[in-house]
Amino acid sequence: MSVVNAVVTWARNEWDKFVSGLGVIWDRLKGLATSAWNGVRDAVMSVVNPLISWARNEMDRFVSGLGVIWDRLKGLAQSAWDQVVAVFNAVWGRISGILNSLGANIGGFFNNLAGQMVQFGINLIQSLIDGINSMLGAIGNAASNVASTITGILGFHSPPPFALLLPQMETGVLSSFRSATVSTAPSSITWAVTW
Repeated sequence: MSVVNAVVTWARNEWDKFVSGLGVIWDRLKGLATSAWNGVRDAVMSVVNPLISWARNEMDRFVSGLGVIWDRLKGLAQSAWDQVVAVFNAVWGRISGILNSLGANIGGFFNNLAGQMVQFGINLIQSLIDGINSMLGAIGNAASNVASTITGILGFHSPPPFALLLPQMETGVLSSFRSATVSTAPSSITWAVTW
């Protein structure tokens, strides 16, 4: 068995050397592949990085340009809006002035109308009173004409003979009436009779 053990030990040693050699080869291949990959990556990145940098710079300029354009558009829009507001305020000022004036005129009309209606009523009643007063003389004249006509038809003559006594009769009747009234009437009636 000693030969078998020696062969097995030898095979094991050779196998370990073979596996160890494969590990060394693998590490070398892996190092070569990593170096190759890093070289390719560096070569590609040396082209891509300037492109990325250029794209960023262009994008920054584009965004900056958009900001300038936006600020200009915003300023134009604000200016246009300010003009619209100014026109609206001017028009509204005129319209509100007209409406205020119209409202004041309508209110003044109705205020004046109330005063005019009071004055109209006063004038109407005063005209009625003036008309009645002006016709009182005509009523007296008409009554006198009627009396004259009746006395003419009936043959009365003025003054009748007893009419000359009327002023004395009036004085006597009134003084009798006064003395009777003053002694029996309440004070308010006494005053009215004694005047």
